[in-house]
Amino acid sequence: MSEVRILTGPDGARAATGDVVIIDVIRAFTTAAYAFAAGIGEIELVATVEEALARPGFRMGEVGGKLIPGFDHNNSPSQLAGKRLSGCAVQRTGSGTQGAVLATRARSLWLGSLRWPPRPPGRWPEATRSRWWRWALPANRRMRRTWPVRS
Repeated sequence: MSEVRILTGPDGARAATGDVVIIDVIRAFTTAAYAFAAGIGEIELVATVEEALARPGFRMGEVGGKLIPGFDHNNSPSQLAGKRLSGCAVQRTGSGTQGAVLATRARSLWLGSLRWPPRPPGRWPEATRSRWWRWALPANRRMRRTWPVRS
């Protein structure tokens, strides 16, 4: 039988081992889902503003809920609805991306959002929109748009 532990915050992320699920239901990974739906092909998750500014791409995130100077987008999924983007993105948030970056002891890392982005034409049936959007995150902390595993 597998052991399930519920850990929270930065200390929980650092302590997490095995198959780890990071869920940020309000903003970070819902914003990521909307960015993928808008055309972003890859999102690199980073811990600091400095890391994000040092990388090329569409920068999105927040510090204290506020847009970071030099970033292209805050952490609001709805403001990405209907936008057309391409290329790579870099994301730094105060909660979700921090958990993903700090979970260095995880064997596998899954990121979850409880909200689907607007449906790209022909990508998945309308009936599946209420299901989880999730990604397996490789060790390099780069998410790729590979239309989601549906549960």
